[in-house]
Amino acid sequence: MDSGKQKLGSTTSTRPWLWLAVLTIGLLFWLGGQGTAGAADPASGIEQQPPGTIPEATPQPTFAPKPTSRPDRDNNSSNRPTATPLPSGPAQGTPQTDSSAVLTGTINVPVLNVRRGPGTAYAIIGRIGRDAVVTVVGRNADSTWLKFCCVPNTQTQGWISAQFVTPSYTAKQAATIPIVEAGPPVATATPTASPIAPGARTGVVSAVALNMREAPSTDAAVLGKLRSGATVTVLARNDAGDWWLVCCVPGGEENAWVAAEFVTPNFTDAASLPVTTGRTAPAEAEAPAAATPEPTPTQASLEATTLEVAVMQDPAAALQGEQIMLAFTVTNTGSAEAAMVELSFELPAGLAFVSASADGGEVVQEDADSGAAIAVVTWKSLPAGESAGAKVTVSIAEDVADGAVLDGAAAVVAENAELASVAVSVGLPPVDPPDFQ
Repeated sequence: MDSGKQKLGSTTSTRPWLWLAVLTIGLLFWLGGQGTAGAADPASGIEQQPPGTIPEATPQPTFAPKPTSRPDRDNNSSNRPTATPLPSGPAQGTPQTDSSAVLTGTINVPVLNVRRGPGTAYAIIGRIGRDAVVTVVGRNADSTWLKFCCVPNTQTQGWISAQFVTPSYTAKQAATIPIVEAGPPVATATPTASPIAPGARTGVVSAVALNMREAPSTDAAVLGKLRSGATVTVLARNDAGDWWLVCCVPGGEENAWVAAEFVTPNFTDAASLPVTTGRTAPAEAEAPAAATPEPTPTQASLEATTLEVAVMQDPAAALQGEQIMLAFTVTNTGSAEAAMVELSFELPAGLAFVSASADGGEVVQEDADSGAAIAVVTWKSLPAGESAGAKVTVSIAEDVADGAVLDGAAAVVAENAELASVAVSVGLPPVDPPDFQ
């Protein structure tokens, strides 16, 4: 017995894993007998239910139905996502083009011709001065001429050269200006009905500023002035026919005399005007009988020419409170006679007008809208290759600073010549003269 126990103990101690395997198998059988539901047949893998037991339904996962269409493509507006409203107006970076916008420009020369069409072959219907603001309503095909509104003191549209207009609009806006087709220049003026009274003879002032005098003479007193484009009623003439009695002095009902050459008539029977020397219009019956004069040629029948203008200062240097004389020389450098030549000089701030004179021309002093003085000299004609001179005396203001430079400009135009200009600069000595030692 002792030897047998010893042998068994020896076997147990040497093979402990056998006991561990037996215990594991027994535990598995015990666990399998504890479950009354949900046990699986190890051979089939099918869950075995005890008799009389109704198996509970196994919950199934719930899935949302797949949409048949995208919400943003559904025709039902209630299913659409709410869009965020965009700000009104054009997208950022895209400039808005408004065809109804008013486009304006500013005249950048002292005096600019206004013509009936886009070119120098068209008749001059008025003139417009520096700093005038014009409304641009059209252009020609290459944008070298602009149609604007309006000729000063009228409701008449006219054409001006684009190079003498400083635009207040962008290049993109300029491209939206409509192209206006103009008819060919006419060779003769067409008389128009008087807008003042039936049968009245009228004319349009063609000079920048026209003196209205007490008698038909440049020595007579000046009663008033007429601006370019003003319409007057012609009442009578002097015996020579080079002066016309017109109505009326601006701001009153008084008649006055004007040089006939500076008024473009809207009639062709100037020779039949009553003759008088006073300022009361005579009856038409007193007018002498006369043949109908030949029509006066218009701008279209004039050959184009060119002008130049130069200036010299005397003395070359001056101080505050002193006077200087500016000598202008206008030269016809073309091959045709220039008609209705006008020289204008707008005095810069710091200079005051004293006097002016011209060889064979009429001189007037006018005030610009800015308050600056303008000296205007007019010659009826200037032959090809010849020159005409004008002298303008000015004084230097006392409050001008030492070393200041007073910059201005003078311009000359004619009915058959484009504008030419020259810079006018009056410099004062510096505070401390330079030391040349």
